[in-house]
Amino acid sequence: MKNAIIAAIVSAAVAGTTATAATIIVTSANIKNGTIQLVDVSAKAKRALKGNRGPAGRPGDRGPAGLAGPTGPAGVQGPAGPTGFSSLYFSRSPEIPLGPGAVQTAGAACPTGTYATGGGARTSSDTQYIKDSFPARSTPDGPQDLWVASVRNLDSVLAATFRVYAVCAPAQSVSGNY
Repeated sequence: MKNAIIAAIVSAAVAGTTATAATIIVTSANIKNGTIQLVDVSAKAKRALKGNRGPAGRPGDRGPAGLAGPTGPAGVQGPAGPTGFSSLYFSRSPEIPLGPGAVQTAGAACPTGTYATGGGARTSSDTQYIKDSFPARSTPDGPQDLWVASVRNLDSVLAATFRVYAVCAPAQSVSGNY
């Protein structure tokens, strides 16, 4: 009989323990903060915890400019420009004094590497006239790099002035030699 009583007590204890374990509910009050890890949560719970993406925040302030980088390599030389008189240069002489009744010749020089392709002169009064206007060379074997004008002052009392002008073009744009 003694064995029956012990079996009954053990049976009651086991039955009571099983019933008690089934009714225990764990709430957040029973969990110490920081003890549940992500590995302790099911995949379904992880998906439920993920919310929708929020709106983008405002852009941050612009930072300071960085240091300048090294200079890049030189580029490829471009094609030659158009031929012709697309790059004209203009030259003029200083004011040339012209005494009463005198004839004076002067010239306007073109920059180095250019030729005189046109020109003329401008007088300071209507008592002067241009006798000649033509291209010329500053050296005997050089290019025609001057524009020369001869001016006569018809006034026998008053002095006057004149200025010579030259239109110059690069040497490669002038064909032939005149």
